[in-house]
Amino acid sequence: MYVKVEEAEKTFKNIETEYDTLLKRQNIINSDILQHKIKYRRLFSQYTEPRSNMLINAYVKLAKKEKKCFLCSSSGHYVIENIDRKLHLERCPVCDTLLTEGTDKEQANLLQKLKEIDNKISQKNIDLESLISETDTKKAELERAEYNYDANKEALSLFEKENTNIIFDKTGDKPIDDLIEEYKRQFDRFDKETKQQYKQRDKLKPEYENLLQKINSAYKEAEVFFVPLFKKFAKNFIGLDLNTSFKKKGRDIVLYFELMGTARTESFQVSESQRFFLDIALRMALATYLSKENNEATMLIDTPEGSLDIAYESRVGKMFADFVLDYNQNMMMTANINASQLLISLAEKCRENKMQFRRMLDWTDLTEIQKEGEYLFEKVFKNIEIALKGN
Repeated sequence: MYVKVEEAEKTFKNIETEYDTLLKRQNIINSDILQHKIKYRRLFSQYTEPRSNMLINAYVKLAKKEKKCFLCSSSGHYVIENIDRKLHLERCPVCDTLLTEGTDKEQANLLQKLKEIDNKISQKNIDLESLISETDTKKAELERAEYNYDANKEALSLFEKENTNIIFDKTGDKPIDDLIEEYKRQFDRFDKETKQQYKQRDKLKPEYENLLQKINSAYKEAEVFFVPLFKKFAKNFIGLDLNTSFKKKGRDIVLYFELMGTARTESFQVSESQRFFLDIALRMALATYLSKENNEATMLIDTPEGSLDIAYESRVGKMFADFVLDYNQNMMMTANINASQLLISLAEKCRENKMQFRRMLDWTDLTEIQKEGEYLFEKVFKNIEIALKGN
């Protein structure tokens, strides 16, 4: 029952994190829409000038309010209708100046910008509707997980309450009585250990809270250099913006990452290749962060292309190259001889002054099949050497 409660709690907290992330994305999109609307109103005001100046003119407003012309003092509904009609003509109703004279190009430019912003607002609204639908689905999932979590907690609590005082009456059957006696000793021992653990927990609580504060402070420091470093390595590989978030929920510390604005709380939410190389990106960031000048880190990587989708091969080469070139770190890597673009991409970026290539075929005895296909190996070797020389 304890296991069920722990599993239900983990599921509930993961879904809660995903739901919170969706709400955060909604806030971001709403903020973007608001900014676009503010910009739209500003540009529209420029576009409608000087006509807008006439519409907000104090004399025009007074004339509409009193239903009387501010120049000749004529009154009546027809006066206001004529003023409204002439305010929307191409010329000023007083001096007959062409309102758009000399500004056609500027007006066209403003109109184009207004259309672009309007399209952005429309796209943001579409994104928001889709996100709201996704959020509603996640909310229903969260409610089910919360109900399941509460039901398991209640069942556990009820079980503990009903079994607070276990009766160990003897039956008269010696083997059974001996077994009951053993169970009684075990119960007493576990009950005593449980109470001692609760006391120990209470004593450690202040220290635990202090450690949480230290971790929180340490993460804020890491956000300055380490987190951006990890995000850079990760983006080089995955090609998408990635963000990490640190949260304290109850007694737990939750560290998760967001991909395309969605929290990924379970390993199955990313592909095997993504998991493998995000792990390498994290190790690269740690190595770079902890290394010192003239005492750089060295990473050992064995046949990474075996975990790669073909679309990511050249991207991994860029990630590895940045680790070596931009941060002056070292890497030793073994790779299979195949049509993979990883080595080609790495060679094109590092060139001979930063990359050494060793043929390991000379270190072993080739099988008959390998000997038959040795010309294929030579073809791959030649392509890598050409990339290293930059020819």
